[in-house]
Amino acid sequence: MRYIVFSDSHGSRREMEKILGREKFDGFIHLGDGMTDAEDVASLYPSAAFISVPGNCDGLFFGSDETETEAVIGGVRILVCHGHRYQVKYGVGMIWKRAVELGVRAVLFGHTHEPYYRDTGEIMLLNPGTVRMGEYAVIEAADGRITAELLSL
Repeated sequence: MRYIVFSDSHGSRREMEKILGREKFDGFIHLGDGMTDAEDVASLYPSAAFISVPGNCDGLFFGSDETETEAVIGGVRILVCHGHRYQVKYGVGMIWKRAVELGVRAVLFGHTHEPYYRDTGEIMLLNPGTVRMGEYAVIEAADGRITAELLSL
């Protein structure tokens, strides 16, 4: 399974559309701060799997308390969140602790607008950066294994 991972579109759909137009994918994930952007783009790809969570800016408009979700992609348990509730702008310690607590293999998060990738073999942390700047990630998961790559337009 190949998924494109976006975050922090903040009103910019164009970059997501460009990326999805040039990449092959089974689905895509939006990590918040632009949920309506992602939903609009998802409507263009009705056969693709789509996962999204609200970010801190989305919460102001949608009032959602559901800020994270777990997904299983290619046999890999993944935590999907925006990251603001784990204070990721100040480090990854809290989000790492949450991954251990849940027993997930990977955590996808945004919020910082800075790409980040770390994989210890037990836990992978991935922040694609901001799609507004053309930054995104690709994850591939199959048979309980996952790989990731940070990319840019």
